[in-house]
Amino acid sequence: MGKIRSGKKAFILFIIITLAVSELVKAQSSVYVAGYETKKYRDMDVSVAKYWKNGNPISLTDGKESAYCKSITVENGDVFVAGATTNSDGISIPTYWKNESPTVLNTNGISAFANCIILKNSDVYVSIQNKEWKLMDVDYWKNDIPVSLKQEQDIINVNSIFVDKNNIVYAAGNHNIGTGDGFINTRAAYWKGRKEIVLSDTGHNSDATSIFVNETDIYIAGCESSQSKTGGYLEGFVATYWKNGNAIHLTDKKSYNFVTSIFVSNGDVYVAGYERKKEAGTEVAKYWKNGTEIQLTDGLGYSRANSIFVNGNDVYVAGEINPETDIQKLAFSDTGANKIAVYWKNGKMIALTDKKNDASASSIFVK
Repeated sequence: MGKIRSGKKAFILFIIITLAVSELVKAQSSVYVAGYETKKYRDMDVSVAKYWKNGNPISLTDGKESAYCKSITVENGDVFVAGATTNSDGISIPTYWKNESPTVLNTNGISAFANCIILKNSDVYVSIQNKEWKLMDVDYWKNDIPVSLKQEQDIINVNSIFVDKNNIVYAAGNHNIGTGDGFINTRAAYWKGRKEIVLSDTGHNSDATSIFVNETDIYIAGCESSQSKTGGYLEGFVATYWKNGNAIHLTDKKSYNFVTSIFVSNGDVYVAGYERKKEAGTEVAKYWKNGTEIQLTDGLGYSRANSIFVNGNDVYVAGEINPETDIQKLAFSDTGANKIAVYWKNGKMIALTDKKNDASASSIFVK
């Protein structure tokens, strides 16, 4: 009988220790946030590409030419950040950094930036945003080798990239349909391998900004304008995500909502973005969980949610705020227009910078 009781005590002690270790590991998770912060150089504001690890800033550029970060990921202790630097001609050059060491990606003189970086089986994938809407022969890089998704002489932009467990590459973005009438320009689309799947009809401008593949389900976040090619006027932008090609609208056609990021965890769908309130002149950071809206600010100032990441039961959102509501201060004070780089953990805001310099947080990753 004593041995049985001792066995039970040992088992209970094992469970307690296991739970304690689990909580300790969770508490020790590191938060990585990528973005930029400006500094003065020769009396000019120059943006410095940087990331923050647990709130501590790491600068990736020297601040002599503008640079910024758009995406961050961590693998086996190595930190990968994608963004852009600027050359002496003022052209934006796609760049990524591995542990602060830069790799410049060739675009043959076309201004662009690297906007998404992921790793899969030690392979590095980097997608590109074309700033000039010129025809390019690259849509993403795999290990610095350019890959084109174009089937014809079309202009596309890849905003997000994902590689599943079978090493199938998925890319999400937009396709310039070139109607030439100045009314409809882009259609949201994604690519599975090199096969393009168009998500929106030709009656609306649309864009796909983020992709997440969960087993056999493909989730893509973006937005659609309520503008109609057949005669309607621009009433708003509808926050949208597509699951396996089927659109789920998160907002109505009367408001202006933009989606920046999507994450799926334990069957729950998290979508980050912001709403532009035209009458008030403000923007409101928010995210949706399974279609339910959660506002991250009171809506009195300016705020945007640029990236979302879920770690266990914790929801992390990276973005930017400007708490200033006084138009005169915004226009005429030295720091009035400056944004603050922030992230939210379960709705609680953590500031990464102050209003002395303009800053923004564009991507978040928790490891």
